[in-house]
Amino acid sequence: MSSGIEIRRLPPFKHRMRASDFRCRAVLQEQILTPDGAGGTTQHWDDIGPFWTNILPMSLYEVQQAALVGSVVDTKVVMRDPGDLTLKLSATGAVSRLLRFVYGTHIYKIAGILDYGEIVVAVCSEIQPTA
Repeated sequence: MSSGIEIRRLPPFKHRMRASDFRCRAVLQEQILTPDGAGGTTQHWDDIGPFWTNILPMSLYEVQQAALVGSVVDTKVVMRDPGDLTLKLSATGAVSRLLRFVYGTHIYKIAGILDYGEIVVAVCSEIQPTA
């Protein structure tokens, strides 16, 4: 099982997005694993930054298509790409780590990133916070 995130570059986004569409302030985080000195690792999450996003449930068709290839996703997080975020993630190796969005009490694990140029769509699954 690979923990890396696939980034696909696609043609420009077909739908026009207005500033008012991005009304959810979500924090993008990456997982950091630190050696604990006993042969294991401890995990913590570092903030990459807060972004204005639009968090949308996926349609039944999209969920079923994802299930055909073994992916469990239920949410799309749409955001404007601030300064080519996907290239920065590729250059820093963050795409080989786990990424997630945190919005209030909701946590969305990113399964893949669709890069439409100025619009980025993160395909996610909502997960339950662990204590």
